[in-house]
Amino acid sequence: ATLSRPGGDAIGVRPLQTHFRALEGLGVKIEDNELIRMDGRPMRGNEITLEESSVTATENAILAAVLAPGKTVIHLPACEPHVQELIALLRKMGADIRWRDVLILEIEGVRRLHGATHTINADELEISSFSALAAATGSEITLRGVDRRYLEAVLLQLGKMGVNVLLKGEVLAIAKPRSPYRAFRIQSGLYPKLGSDHLPPFAVLATQAEGESLIHDWLYEGRLGYIAELRKMGADAKILDQHRAVIAGRTKLTGCDMASLDIRSGMTLLIAALAAEGRSTISDIGHIDRGYERIDERLRELGANIRRA
Repeated sequence: ATLSRPGGDAIGVRPLQTHFRALEGLGVKIEDNELIRMDGRPMRGNEITLEESSVTATENAILAAVLAPGKTVIHLPACEPHVQELIALLRKMGADIRWRDVLILEIEGVRRLHGATHTINADELEISSFSALAAATGSEITLRGVDRRYLEAVLLQLGKMGVNVLLKGEVLAIAKPRSPYRAFRIQSGLYPKLGSDHLPPFAVLATQAEGESLIHDWLYEGRLGYIAELRKMGADAKILDQHRAVIAGRTKLTGCDMASLDIRSGMTLLIAALAAEGRSTISDIGHIDRGYERIDERLRELGANIRRA
């Protein structure tokens, strides 16, 4: 196979070495020049250790191993819901995959896979974003079809801030606040902790909480670009270094012209615009569309005054 180098969000260094070395460990021959060329004909099962617990590198290794002859053992794989859903689907399709001990995947290669029917779990990042949106705007939103197994860190963070959360079965409701939100310290981590993608929308909520909040994303050195956009709206926020920002609240936000920098920053600015007084315009919304399908239509159904220009 020959493919161009991938794009994606400009949030920091995102090297491909973990992907390449995992596949090379299974016998794939890779040439990385202007184009990436891969030859998987000599591929077979092997024992590999991922240099970082990357979701997509884990998924690539799994997809390669399920049809590779022999047994593959993957040490230190990612275990985010995305990975768990992929494994559940592949098992239905005839793949022989199992978890062993702590963070070890064992895969016995099979000759072929067959069709299957699978219902994808609700996106926990959307659930987290809509929860932050409801809280920051003082609105009420009910989300159906949620799976608590993937939401413990989100629910814990909302509870620490004093967000009025009601969860019953597969229904999550964010109700109007009973008292002012509390400032907080929020730090990204590896699953099942909050991931880097969870953090940006909580920055808007920090502007509406009483006291000084700390946002700490140790993973990506370019993630905090949205802070400058929030400052345009009147947020009392400052960047301490590449990975940490402090936001003081409560602060009145005022609409302005902003630019989306990546998927999560785009959603963050959208939440801020809905929480602000006055009109806001957000450019480069293609970033938002990549992560939140028909976001403008769904928000209009919730009563938001939003349209595409």
